Amino acid sequence: MTRKSVVILLLGLTGGIAVPSMRAAPIRIYEGKGYSQLTFDRSGAVLDIRVASDGRYRVPIHLEDVPAACVEAALRYEDRNFFQHPGVDPIALLRAAVARLTGSRSGGSTITMQLVRLRAGLNTRTARGKLEQMWQALVLERWLDKQAILAGYFTFAPYGGGIEGIAAASAIYFGKTPEQLSRAECVALAVLPQSPSARFGFRGPGFERAFARLADRLELSTAERSINFPRHREIEPRHLARHVTTRVLSGGGARTTTIDRHLQRTIEQTLADYVDTHSHLGLSNGSILVADATTGDILGYVGSRDFADATIAGFVDGVRAKRSPGSLLKPFIYAKAIDEGLIVPDSVLTDIPIKLASYEPENFERDFLGLITARRALVKSRNVPALLLNARLAGDGLYSLLRGAGIQLRHEADYYGAAVVLGGIEVSLLEAVRLYSAFVTGGIATPLQLTPATPIGTPVRLFSAESALLTREMLATNPAPSGFAGGTVAWKTGTSSGARDAWAVGLAGTYVVGVWLGHFDSSPNANFIGRDLAGPLLFRIIERVRHLREHRTPMTFRPNRVGLHLRHVALCPDSGQVHTARCPHAKQGLIIPGVSPIKLCEVHRSGADAAVFPSEVDAHYASAGLRLSGTMQRAVTATAKLAPRVISPEEGLEYRSQLGKPIELELRANVDGEVRQLHWYVDGEWIGESPPGRSLFWRATPGARTIRVLDSLGGSDAVRVKILPQEN
Repeated sequence: MTRKSVVILLLGLTGGIAVPSMRAAPIRIYEGKGYSQLTFDRSGAVLDIRVASDGRYRVPIHLEDVPAACVEAALRYEDRNFFQHPGVDPIALLRAAVARLTGSRSGGSTITMQLVRLRAGLNTRTARGKLEQMWQALVLERWLDKQAILAGYFTFAPYGGGIEGIAAASAIYFGKTPEQLSRAECVALAVLPQSPSARFGFRGPGFERAFARLADRLELSTAERSINFPRHREIEPRHLARHVTTRVLSGGGARTTTIDRHLQRTIEQTLADYVDTHSHLGLSNGSILVADATTGDILGYVGSRDFADATIAGFVDGVRAKRSPGSLLKPFIYAKAIDEGLIVPDSVLTDIPIKLASYEPENFERDFLGLITARRALVKSRNVPALLLNARLAGDGLYSLLRGAGIQLRHEADYYGAAVVLGGIEVSLLEAVRLYSAFVTGGIATPLQLTPATPIGTPVRLFSAESALLTREMLATNPAPSGFAGGTVAWKTGTSSGARDAWAVGLAGTYVVGVWLGHFDSSPNANFIGRDLAGPLLFRIIERVRHLREHRTPMTFRPNRVGLHLRHVALCPDSGQVHTARCPHAKQGLIIPGVSPIKLCEVHRSGADAAVFPSEVDAHYASAGLRLSGTMQRAVTATAKLAPRVISPEEGLEYRSQLGKPIELELRANVDGEVRQLHWYVDGEWIGESPPGRSLFWRATPGARTIRVLDSLGGSDAVRVKILPQEN
């Protein structure tokens, strides 16, 4: 700057101070600028920061969020008289002018003047530009207080590399909030705005000298100065939990989430590695959700394999996408059945071929196991026991439970029918994890949250605490995938119809972990099997959670039955009913007194060598060449008998003839093992007889008909059906 310029500046300064305009409008500090989205994890570590609309990293900040050490460092370095001058410091300007005349350097701009230059875009290298800067600084000080001006400075000060403001600088340089900065880190940031390009990344002799000089002024100790500045290649924006940051922030600003940054980074990498390793199977995408059921905090949230990969629609949030869950929701049928007094974990159920209207459900393995405990039926995900149990539940069974939990279903219960049990509805991974939280929190589905104190949904009781514990213990007997330790993880898998979705949800301590694998376009793949594909990934994630979080919350589940209404009783292993003197064996099982079924064993009626099972069970085993029921002594009559039940046709169904042919209805009933003959009646008229386990076929005539069966022990059952003529 020439001597003439210095003279003009001093004259302009004198006039500016003497005649400040009361009418002049100040520059609008925050107008016309976009802001970055900045997201923090639960500890204040940076998850993600995105550029503003102009390509800069810029985050607004309130002065109370700037630590006192950073304010002190900035004022000592840039403007020691900030609270005394009116926006322009004549002494500093004079000192700067003298320094320039003598060939040395000294800054004369106040923080207010710097803010004006940054926001007004002035060229202060010219005398005209410098005069305008001083004038605008004086005007700004007439309108705003010092705190507002400081807040503006800490929002727009340049820190190099397109970084503006201390919030963005703290996030990108140190990965933390300004409140977490140390005194030395405040000093390091304070010296950057004076020469942001040259000192970007805390490099160069200019930075080192400035840092040392300011540290001396503030009397930092040697220990305080010994900080590890990030290496230049490490200074880059963090991009974790992109689906979370997209959801919790709209527009610019900063937000704290419940995410654990270390866990998030780990599960993102684990999913990416797993998908890459299994790409030869056609796998390209997946989603993961980790939550603490006791607090509702979501600790890990991965919406897709790669947010930025358009080839897999990575921007789609798979955690919230609705998909077919397959068998994933069967545990809730068993929990409700326990709660309604239909079963206990050791109850013996039947897994045999059945017919539901025109639908004959099969198991995934396309076989039937005959007699099976409720525990084993759940673990092996058998369809028939689940269908039969759901049909006995109050209301609409599983459908009612889901609706009561707040799950949005597209249709009414009649639309889904039996398909609700087999995954014919759609739920999201977020909804599934929330439902499974009930097995941790005593039967209450926990509202989950991504930001503190903002739960998604409300608490809903799904079943009793006793049922929650018993069902979780059932799930804990599910063997772990090959290569993983079992026994502590209660888990369940699901495979959607057509193998489009592979699911797994596990409970470890208080944590609920959910995994989904598949394609967002719902294309089928025979390799997408829940147990085989999603199960191993689930256990890998649980291992990572255990490593990173077990010091906070133990991962081992220890059943706490204190205060629960549970009691041990002796049960017959063959029937699952209460053990009697006629039962050859006994085992201990848990029941809910006053709720659980407590019938005495009806299978062993006259001694250990005699066992009587329902006719349909006998028929199933007979088809495999086995005889299940033992020889009975007919003299024994003082024992309980199984009442007959018509299983075909079904109550209330309508049948219609086709192509002018008469309808041939199958008549079949399930009866006690002692029954030797069945007699069939239609509207009170005898039409024929059949042995147990066999069907009688009747040529039906139009009309509303009552079909009744009478067994040889005197028991009976009836159903009403409609036979309709062919439509023209």
